[in-house]
Amino acid sequence: MFSLILQSANLICTQEFKKELHRKTLTTAIPQKINKDEIRKITFFDSTSSDERKKIGSLLEKINFTITLHEEKKQQLKCLKSALLQKMFAYKSGYPAIRFEGFSDEWEQCKLGDVADRFDNLRVPVIANLRKNGDTPYYGANGIQDYVDGYTHDGEYILVAEDGANNLKNYPINYVSGRIWVNNHAHVLQAIPYLASTRFLGYEIGRSNIVSLLVGGGRAKLNADALMNMNLNLPKIKEQELIADLFQKVEISITLQNYKLDKLKNLKSSLLKKMFI
Repeated sequence: MFSLILQSANLICTQEFKKELHRKTLTTAIPQKINKDEIRKITFFDSTSSDERKKIGSLLEKINFTITLHEEKKQQLKCLKSALLQKMFAYKSGYPAIRFEGFSDEWEQCKLGDVADRFDNLRVPVIANLRKNGDTPYYGANGIQDYVDGYTHDGEYILVAEDGANNLKNYPINYVSGRIWVNNHAHVLQAIPYLASTRFLGYEIGRSNIVSLLVGGGRAKLNADALMNMNLNLPKIKEQELIADLFQKVEISITLQNYKLDKLKNLKSSLLKKMFI
């Protein structure tokens, strides 16, 4: 009985069921609503024996369980990153709650412009129909928009949306390394050697109250002067590098979890398509 219930649940997840459900909604009096009698009329072929249903159900149950485990691990990693951002960065006191062994100095206040250079002058916007296809990521305010031939910057940078940000609560900030092409909707920053770590600056800027610096109406803008006058708290360069390395490892783990989840979901989708008629 359980295998039959599980099989029915998996049938509901198939694209065929969703398509049939959509067709039913098109024929109802109230758009996008369907009653239980209409759902019962949706039919599927079932040529499987009880033993085969059990095996199919068991396989899909294992895949669902594995997907749930990976989703939980991904959420745990995100919570870990959020907690570390709260504990490993100095706020008003100048001393973070958690530190690497051997570090005890007070973090120093400074302006972003004291420890970073801005390379907005190298930006080149190119409209979509004039871009030449290539391998270089083409960045705008919210990240990669395209891949093009050529580049405007080569090195390690932090890109901060100037205008056109699609999420003010989670303001678009991207760490990039290598050759990139940047249009005129993102500020391009690079740490001054021996003063700051570029990757660390990305995290420090990200936890700052950028929204308070924005001007304009519907299309809020982060002016260059406001950005470079942003107040920061920085430890010595070695501690910056250790913190940045730790967060990089956490983010790589999150990316790997996303990759595993995508693979498992694609596997489940493929099995649902091929194992049910």
